[in-house]
Amino acid sequence: QLTEIQAVGRDVTDLKQAEAALKASDARFRQLAEAVREGFFIFETTTAQYSYLNSACRAIAGDPTAPTATDEDYARGMTHWLQKIHPADRDRIEQALQQERQGQNFSEEYRFLHPDGSMRWLHSQAFPIQNETGEVVRIVGTVEDITARKQSAAALQESEERFRKAFDEAPIGMSLVAPNGQFLKANAHYCQLVGYSEAELQAMTFQALTHPDDLGQDAAGMHQMLTGHLQTLEMEKRYITKQGTAIPVLMKTAPIRDASGQILYFVGHIQDLRERLKVERMKDEFISVVSHELRTPLTSIRGALGILDSNVFQDRPDKAQHMLKIALSNSEHLVRLVNDILDLERLQSGKVPLALQVCEVLDLLQQAVQSVQPIADESGIPLTYPQITQTIEADPNAIVQALINLLSNAIKFSAPGSPVVLEVTTTPLALQFAVCDRGRGIPPDKLEVIFEAFQQVDVSDARRRGGTGLGLAICKNIVQQHGGQIWVESTLGEGSIFYFTVPCTVPLQPQQQESNSICLNGF
Repeated sequence: QLTEIQAVGRDVTDLKQAEAALKASDARFRQLAEAVREGFFIFETTTAQYSYLNSACRAIAGDPTAPTATDEDYARGMTHWLQKIHPADRDRIEQALQQERQGQNFSEEYRFLHPDGSMRWLHSQAFPIQNETGEVVRIVGTVEDITARKQSAAALQESEERFRKAFDEAPIGMSLVAPNGQFLKANAHYCQLVGYSEAELQAMTFQALTHPDDLGQDAAGMHQMLTGHLQTLEMEKRYITKQGTAIPVLMKTAPIRDASGQILYFVGHIQDLRERLKVERMKDEFISVVSHELRTPLTSIRGALGILDSNVFQDRPDKAQHMLKIALSNSEHLVRLVNDILDLERLQSGKVPLALQVCEVLDLLQQAVQSVQPIADESGIPLTYPQITQTIEADPNAIVQALINLLSNAIKFSAPGSPVVLEVTTTPLALQFAVCDRGRGIPPDKLEVIFEAFQQVDVSDARRRGGTGLGLAICKNIVQQHGGQIWVESTLGEGSIFYFTVPCTVPLQPQQQESNSICLNGF
C-alpha cells in the first residue's frame, strides 16, 4: 500500500535554453557552411572520419550519389580522397598531412581525379584543433576547385610566352617605350640594328637615338598619340647607332592603354630601310640606263628614217643605203637590248625554271662555238675548244647561252688573229668552264662590278662594239641558278679568263682533253 510519494523537482530551464541555443547555433553554422561556395569539412582524428561535409565539398568530390548520400555515407567514402589525388602530387600531400597531424596548418594545391574522368585542380586549407593536452582531435578545413583559375593562368602564361617569342624572335626591331620615351624592352633585332645592348637602351630614351633633324617630326607625332588624335604613327626617320652611323628606318608605333584610357607604354617596330633604298636606287639607275640605251638607237633610227623620208638622198643611192644600214644596225641593237632585258628579268624572277637534263659537254661547246663562229671569222679570231667526252646534268640552252655571251665578249675585245680558247676542267664535284682571250684586260676595280647589269669597262663599248651591258649579268644568273660560281681573272694589256662552274650530281672522273686547233698549254 502506497503510503508516501516523494518528488524531486529540478529547474531545467537553463539546460533547455542551452540545448535550443546549441541547435540554433548548429543550424546557423549549417546555413553558413552550405551558403559558401568553397567546400567545408570537419574531420575527427579519433574516428578518422569526416563528421561534417557541406554540399560544395560533396560536389567537388563528384560522388554520383550526392543527392541521396548521408553524412555517414560520405564519412566512409571520403577516406578514399587520398587515393584520388594525382600520383605525382600524392607524396607531397601525404607529407603535408603528417605535418598537419602534428599541429601545423595545411595549405596545398594538387590535382584530383574526378569520377567523370577529368582531372581537377583543388586548393585545400586545414587548421588542426588541439585539446588541453596539445593532442590534435579535430581538423577543420576548406577545399576549393581552382581548375578554371589554373586553366586561365596556363592560358595567360601560354599567351605571354607566345608574345615573348614573337617579340624576341621578330625579324624586325621591336621595342616597348614609356610615355616619357624611355625604353622598357627591346628585342635582339632592335639591339643589333642600333648597336646597343638591351640594358644600355633601358637607360636611354628613343629621343637620344633619333637624328636631330627628325626630332621635331617625331615629337609632333608622339604628341598627337598622347592627346588621342592619332591611334598609330608611321614615319620614316633616322637613328644614330652606337657607332655614330645614321641609318634610315621605317617606324610604326601605337599606344597601349589601361582600362581608364591612360597610356601605359608604346609598342613599336622599326624596319631597316637601307636595303630597300639601295634597291630603289638601283631601280632608278636601271631605268635611267635603260632609257638612255633605248633613246640612243631610237634617235639614230628616227634620224636615218627622217632623212630618207625627206628625199634628200633621192639621187644618191649610196647615201640612202648607208642610212638604211644605220637604221638596221640600231634596230638590231634595240632587239638585242630588249631580249637581254627580258632574259635577265625572267632569270632573276625565276619565272623560267631550269630544264635540267643529262647533256654531252662536247655538244654544248660545239653549239656555242658554231653560234659565234661568223663574228669570229669576221674579226679573224681563231676559236679553240677541247674534244671532251663527258656528261653533265644541266639546262643545255642556258649553258650554251652563257658560253655564247662569254665567247662573244672575248671575240669583241680581242685583236685580229688573237685566239680565244675555251677550256673545260673536270673535278669530282664540278665541271669548270673557262673562256680565255688575249684582249685588253680588265682593271682590278671592275672585276666584280662587270657582272652587274649595264656595267662595262668603258661606257663607249656599247656604241662602238654593239654590247648591251647585260651579257655578263645574264651569265651570272644562269650560273647561280645551277648552283655554281662565276668569276674573272685578268691582267691589263694581257687578257682575261672568265671561269664558271656547274656542280655535278654524280662525281666526275678527270679526263684527258684534246684541243681541236691549238695547244691549250701554250696559251
